Amino acid sequence: MGWIILGGGGHGSVIGDILLSDGHSVEGFTDISPSPPLLGRIPYLGDDLVVLARDRREVCLANGIGSVGDPSLRLRIFEDFQGKGYDFPPVISKNAYISPFASLGQGTVIFPGAIIQTAVSLGVNVIINTGAVVDHGCKIGNHVHIAPGTVLSGDVTVGDRCHIGTGASVIQGIEIGEGAIVAAGAVVVKSVGNGETVMGVPARRRP
Repeated sequence: MGWIILGGGGHGSVIGDILLSDGHSVEGFTDISPSPPLLGRIPYLGDDLVVLARDRREVCLANGIGSVGDPSLRLRIFEDFQGKGYDFPPVISKNAYISPFASLGQGTVIFPGAIIQTAVSLGVNVIINTGAVVDHGCKIGNHVHIAPGTVLSGDVTVGDRCHIGTGASVIQGIEIGEGAIVAAGAVVVKSVGNGETVMGVPARRRP
């Protein structure tokens, strides 16, 4: 069974690298505009209509749309194809550590150097980016982006559609509400409400 990557930007390139490095067959990628091959090896197939022409039982999809602050496009692409019965198996770098006692939802992408500890639960369409640490007992909702170098201490809860910025740190037991944004480098020492943006050390709500 071959893989098709939806999206040909930087995020899609990293996914392609992970899949090829793990020996998977990658048929190509889709995008709204013709593009040169990803990594010089993964061919452009056309727009997303190419996927709809394929038997959903014969292809695995990877969501190559990134998520920086606004996850709406990534969310829409995932839900549209999943609703049509297409499968988004987790894409996991062989250079990440995943506890066998963690659970991963459909469409999860885990980049090199990430650490997912025991009893962690990841929702669907989650990005755990390069070098991020998600410690024991964390509960991560759907369509969440944990950016490079982020550290979530034990038993942190992150609601759906959150973005946790590069290098942010969240102490143990914190709850981060749905749609919240934690700015890059922030140190979160108290819970964050739905839709709030926090920044700084310690993190405070944006005025």
